[in-house]
Amino acid sequence: MNAKLLDKLEWSLLLKHLVSFCKTKEGQSKASALLPDRKRAEVEERWELVEPLRQLVQQGYTPPLGELPEIAKIVRATSIGQTLDGEQLKVILLLLEMTSRCFIFAKDFKDNFSTLSFVQSRLRPLPDLVKAIG
Repeated sequence: MNAKLLDKLEWSLLLKHLVSFCKTKEGQSKASALLPDRKRAEVEERWELVEPLRQLVQQGYTPPLGELPEIAKIVRATSIGQTLDGEQLKVILLLLEMTSRCFIFAKDFKDNFSTLSFVQSRLRPLPDLVKAIG
């Protein structure tokens, strides 16, 4: 997409607003680098997933995310076979606990907000791993 069109769309302002909602530096970095590259049908399909979440928030419900930990370095370390230390395991435990809370939240609201059924089907709480790390 050419720079002139992005300027007309005020793309940089949109990204700045989007970045303000990101919970991690990793998310901020990825959001600030986004470019429009989807076909209209894809955008409309994704909007169908976003709209129920917008309704959920408008009704005063928010997912129990809290502060998301940054895990990219930990994932890279494990991918090359490094053993995690106590602090890294604590970060993984925090992420797993958030996953469990979000799974329950999605389960509780999925009948009223269709996207949460989609979200819940992709979350794996891993309670045995939470217990082992804890």
